[in-house]
Amino acid sequence: MFDLQKTRLPLNRILLSPEFAQLSEKRRAWVARLIATETVTGNFDPVAATTAVFTNANPRTVATMSYALVADRKIQRVLSLFWQQKRDPLEEEILPQLATVIAKALRADKKRGRISVATVKALAFYDKHCKTTAPEPEAPQIGGSQAPTFHVGDLVEQQGHIGRVMAIDSDGRPTRVEEVHVR
Repeated sequence: MFDLQKTRLPLNRILLSPEFAQLSEKRRAWVARLIATETVTGNFDPVAATTAVFTNANPRTVATMSYALVADRKIQRVLSLFWQQKRDPLEEEILPQLATVIAKALRADKKRGRISVATVKALAFYDKHCKTTAPEPEAPQIGGSQAPTFHVGDLVEQQGHIGRVMAIDSDGRPTRVEEVHVR
């Protein structure tokens, strides 16, 4: 028979963790109450923990407050310890920051009229490690009446989508473009 209690880290070990130490005093009390109640009763009840710890909280906003606490990144790290779930710092911390940097780089590249090598490499890394797409800035406007020419492997942006040129015609116009997914 599967013992659910064995899949959880004991509260005394959580209280000694560095993740738990990073929480404020009230949040530590809230997490300890939440975990202790779940361990004893088997019920994961953030509203009851919020009511018990934040005694001055408005009863009409306790539910909202409790779910905001559950969504807090630092608290999620502690709860991941409790549930003994593996965290992926690349997915949780690095990729969201990289998405912001890429968006800024694309805006700067738009002003220059071309995508830099660093931006291409960052997009490739991001695309390799992401599963969903993120909004991208508008394509760079290229001055003059001459149509731009492309090379296989170039990144292009059109109507909010970024793609990699896979094939071109004799005039250097893309004939096949595969979408690059960024989150």
